[in-house]
Amino acid sequence: DGSVLWRDGTGPEGEAVECEIAYGKWRDWYTGQAYTGDPSGLDIDHLVPLRAAHEAGGWAWPPARKQAYANNLRYRRHLVVTNASVNRAKGDRGPDRGRPPDRAAWCAYAEAWSAVKTVDGLRTTGPERLAVREMLRTCGRPETRTLLDPPQR
Repeated sequence: DGSVLWRDGTGPEGEAVECEIAYGKWRDWYTGQAYTGDPSGLDIDHLVPLRAAHEAGGWAWPPARKQAYANNLRYRRHLVVTNASVNRAKGDRGPDRGRPPDRAAWCAYAEAWSAVKTVDGLRTTGPERLAVREMLRTCGRPETRTLLDPPQR
């Protein structure tokens, strides 16, 4: 989506009216690599993939809610810029079956995954919660509970 490239790029140049971007600078959220130039090798990825959202309860949403989820620009980490090949490799997998290749991205990825799942009321699995908790340990904070964990009693 051109609007994500406009939002996340540094110095994107092109036709704003048609969202055609010819040049800019972006940082891949999953690898940390910087990309300069033509954005045709970049993808816009749903951090929590559409299929994962569907399987986690999004199947019950009315069409308007599904569309709002697919195009959510309000939360900056819902849709992220990434290299097309990295996005294809990630596919529709969650953190329990695939993690960003850059370990430095794990903390932010786990926090964002938790936020998207929680805000959108999507179910989580035990392996998913465990993977998120493991990635949160890279944040350098002692607390490893997530928004996905059940409340303590």
